[in-house]
Amino acid sequence: MTLCGQKLQELPGNDRCVDCQDCDCERCGFPDPVWASEELGIVVCEDCMSIHQSLTKATFKSVLCQDWDEGSLNKLLATNNNEARERYEKNLPKPYRKPTRCFDRTFREQWIISKYVRQDFVDGGPERQPKYLKGHKKGYLWKRGRDDRIFQRRWFVLDTEGSGALKYYIDSHATPNSKRGEIPLSDLVISPASEDKIGHPNGLQLMYPEANKNETTVRIIYIYAEAPKDLVEWYQAIRCLKYIHSKRDNPDDDDRMILRKLNAEIVKEGYLMKTGASGRGRMLQRWFILDNEKLMYFKKQLDANPISSIKLGSHKEGFSLIQSRGDDGWHFYLKTPNRTYHLIAEQDYQRQSWIKAIHRVCLYLAGNKDDGVYIF
Repeated sequence: MTLCGQKLQELPGNDRCVDCQDCDCERCGFPDPVWASEELGIVVCEDCMSIHQSLTKATFKSVLCQDWDEGSLNKLLATNNNEARERYEKNLPKPYRKPTRCFDRTFREQWIISKYVRQDFVDGGPERQPKYLKGHKKGYLWKRGRDDRIFQRRWFVLDTEGSGALKYYIDSHATPNSKRGEIPLSDLVISPASEDKIGHPNGLQLMYPEANKNETTVRIIYIYAEAPKDLVEWYQAIRCLKYIHSKRDNPDDDDRMILRKLNAEIVKEGYLMKTGASGRGRMLQRWFILDNEKLMYFKKQLDANPISSIKLGSHKEGFSLIQSRGDDGWHFYLKTPNRTYHLIAEQDYQRQSWIKAIHRVCLYLAGNKDDGVYIF
């Protein structure tokens, strides 16, 4: 590293990329900020630098191997990433989800456009904020049907009245007769949906409790927007409105508790093999989704309802994970108080990824590092 680089990385906040939200998942890590822009007064990682080059047109130079002239270096040394965040994120709402490296590139591009090109979050008062940051949003989205499994164009409206709801209609007239559904925001979990999964870019998956005969199950609705900007605005608008209603309904709760619940999105999903209900017989391929309290499995990847859900907990409640090796894959067992689930991943890295994710959820539920699950 050059002397210029050492001086820059010693400044407050310059040990982290100014645009990447820290994430300790196996995919993200903590990328080194090795590219600096004199124009923007920031230091970023290589991934974010590549996004900037196509969107903000800012010029970047390496802090590792490029020398800086005295004027440019002094200009950069006069600021730092902490000051840049204060400048460009001054009015960033607390529930706004800053994307990590594991987010789809679309989210990261729209974050940088909002932050630097449109400057949506600079100091200018609440009246300058876009409406979606206040929970106001309506427009057409494509929704996948539960029965016909075809994506159809529907008019979606975020209703800010009462406890808040996401409503959808046949068309933009939004009459009572054209309403096709209403999702309460209180228990709604919203997460990005990849193009590989739903067959369309700009996708979201909406998960919420649904009454089914004599029990409550989980319903998942898949939607996608025609434009990347719409995708991100819908995602952030729903989060902002949920936050606003949570603050109103629970004035004594601190922000950490509200944001913790708001960030309870889908943790991991993918295919695993499992035995039937008896725990014996042939292994069946199932699509698994892990959120911050349960592990669900579905017959098919895009099914609206799971076959069943496994409520998770700590080792004190009788939960543990056991690894083993077989000729047909990488086995592990999830032991619960009522049943032991036999699961198989195709590769060891997939098995390890599932075990780490389940362990992390159990730690989250226990609220204590000593109360996770034992791994054997």
